[in-house]
Amino acid sequence: MMEKIQRFGGAMFTPVLLFSFAGIMVSIAIVATNPVLVGDLAKEGTIWYNFWKIVENGSWTVFNNMELLFVIGLPIGSS
Repeated sequence: MMEKIQRFGGAMFTPVLLFSFAGIMVSIAIVATNPVLVGDLAKEGTIWYNFWKIVENGSWTVFNNMELLFVIGLPIGSS
């Protein structure tokens, strides 16, 4: 029984790592597009702003599809 629980815990490790990475990327992107902290680089229309908005939107996609990632990540992690 303990072996099955440990295997399930190992399978949960894959999606949880992905969520922590996506959360860090969202926070970095929000800081990088804050004009108070970055200055003129963070004005809309600059390459800097556009790049970090793409990163932020991609990271939010991970959270918006959380259920799907668990459904896919559990079988991958348990194999």
